[in-house]
Amino acid sequence: MLLTIKTKLVSCLAILTLGALVIAANGYVSLQSAAQKADDLARRNVAQMELLKTVGDMYAVNVVDTAWKRRTDQISWDAAHKAVVRATAVIAESWRALAASPADDDQIRLRSELAPLLKGGDAIIAKLIQILEQRDVNALQRFTEEDLYRVIEPISEKVSALVSSELTRARLVAADAQGAAKSATLVLLIIGGMVLSSGAAALYVILRSVIHPLSELTRAMMQIANGAERVAIPGTERRDEIGDMAGALGVLQANAAKVRALEEQEREAAQRRLQAAESMASVVSDVGEVVAAAAAGDFTARLQIEHADEQMQKLVAGINEINAVV
Repeated sequence: MLLTIKTKLVSCLAILTLGALVIAANGYVSLQSAAQKADDLARRNVAQMELLKTVGDMYAVNVVDTAWKRRTDQISWDAAHKAVVRATAVIAESWRALAASPADDDQIRLRSELAPLLKGGDAIIAKLIQILEQRDVNALQRFTEEDLYRVIEPISEKVSALVSSELTRARLVAADAQGAAKSATLVLLIIGGMVLSSGAAALYVILRSVIHPLSELTRAMMQIANGAERVAIPGTERRDEIGDMAGALGVLQANAAKVRALEEQEREAAQRRLQAAESMASVVSDVGEVVAAAAAGDFTARLQIEHADEQMQKLVAGINEINAVV
């Protein structure tokens, strides 16, 4: 199938445009996937770890640390009471949010193990609140030595186990996101390589089938314009725009040859007319001399002409015959 230059250029442009669109679409999909995984990581794992950290901080700071600070008179009874009551509310709220969040089998197991421990923690916190309300120093001392760590330490260990599980799952999600990003990068590189290869092939086709023939055709046009004859015109066998240009240049060259032939014929005709005029002037001069001689009675004079046309030769012959008769 014969392709015009316009078709070739449009096809090359279409290939490059399609490649760019494929790269853009693949990049967009990859970014969306990576963004979704990052959102899942932030919404699920990070948020859950923040809830677990809050629970751990409440037990460590607002319960354990507050109880010891009150025992050593570092804070007032009211401040200690306020801190522990706040811990109760925050722990309950955080646990409800954590229990409602998605979880895998291992996390479900750990949460089920943590739930009864938290109930024991609620009981121990309630006991601490009662001690703080009564401001019972001896009861607070016994509480910190006998009850506090016995109940809180198992809760802290289970919270740490849940945090470790969340970290493990976060690492898996991050690894999955990295794998998806690497795969997307590889696909982009492959598609980019294909587009570059297509672009290089398109450039080669344009150079070979358009630029180079146009350069050769331009060179032939310059030679013809400078008066060169029998210039070989490239591309006349083609069936595209370059072939049409080559055919038109061939017609121009043929017309130029005809013009040169006509000019040469005109120069030869002008030369002949000039020679005839010169011969006529010579004959007229010679005729004047012969006539003058005849008028003087000398009829022996004869006209001689070497280069003249047939009519001039007849005229000269006629004059010579008249002198011969007389």
